[in-house]
Amino acid sequence: MYALNKGLVDEVIVALPDEKDPMRARAIVTSDIGTIREAKGSKYTQIYMVDAIKRIIDCRDKRFAFVGLPCHIRALRNIEQALKLQNIMIRLGLYCGNLPSAWASEYLMYLYGIPKDRIKRLSYRGLGWPGYLTIELVNGKKFRVPEPLYWRSGFGQYFCDKCCIFCSDHTAELADVSFADPWSVDVKEVSNDRIGHTLVVVRSKVGLELLKAAERDGYVTLRKVSDKYAVQGTTVLKKVNKDQPMIYKLLKTHQKLKYEYTLPYEFPILVWVIDYIVGHALAMNKKSWIFVRMWRRLAETTYLLMKIFSKLLQQNPISGSHKRA
Repeated sequence: MYALNKGLVDEVIVALPDEKDPMRARAIVTSDIGTIREAKGSKYTQIYMVDAIKRIIDCRDKRFAFVGLPCHIRALRNIEQALKLQNIMIRLGLYCGNLPSAWASEYLMYLYGIPKDRIKRLSYRGLGWPGYLTIELVNGKKFRVPEPLYWRSGFGQYFCDKCCIFCSDHTAELADVSFADPWSVDVKEVSNDRIGHTLVVVRSKVGLELLKAAERDGYVTLRKVSDKYAVQGTTVLKKVNKDQPMIYKLLKTHQKLKYEYTLPYEFPILVWVIDYIVGHALAMNKKSWIFVRMWRRLAETTYLLMKIFSKLLQQNPISGSHKRA
């Protein structure tokens, strides 16, 4: 909004729920502040981007701000380079662990016993941090589910594609500014906040100048935190030796990464991959949805047992050699 109000850009690309299908979202190009406000919040579903990208390509005399996921930003950078575009003034990226499919939202409605044709609008976050899923029905009634409760039901684990598992960029590394949930930043401070906090990572001179100007003019309030909070755990796990083909074989893919990332196959990660393979297979068949939640509970129990076992090993390490006298 700041860039638009100050005349730094002419139009902004944001995502809105699809009016025809509340389970999906679409990217729109707008210069209306009210529409931008309406676009706030997470969209945990696929987003149709083609029309918005076409607008950028066709209108090279206009200046754009682009808001998207890491994969959107990376694709946009490739298009900019290939077509020599110079009209993207600012790229705002959103941290992303994975992107659930539209079926994930249908799965939630299945869990809560709400027919799809009764849904008017879905809001996946809001009302503080980490927020609630708000389901608005056509009759005006609203249902709310805490974010941790619905995300851990299998919604956030099994309905993403393999490309999300192999994704090398969860933090929008090619954006000018990246935004994330403050999961690791003093949880006591943000957990009871009804407005919400956002972790902001500045990645370019353009992004830094824009953020400082917005703070100076009272659009945002900033507090500096340690750089360590910018690190995304799922990305760190992939920054290891890529000459380990077991994960590729388990996921039955021949995809080769362009970057020096892959998943390590230590035992906990191996269990996690098996969890995904089985859970994803169940999620991709609507007749099997009755078993998704049960499998998720079994998986969480397994992770808990591994965590306890790991702590026991840390407290009582197994020595492989005798100390010298």
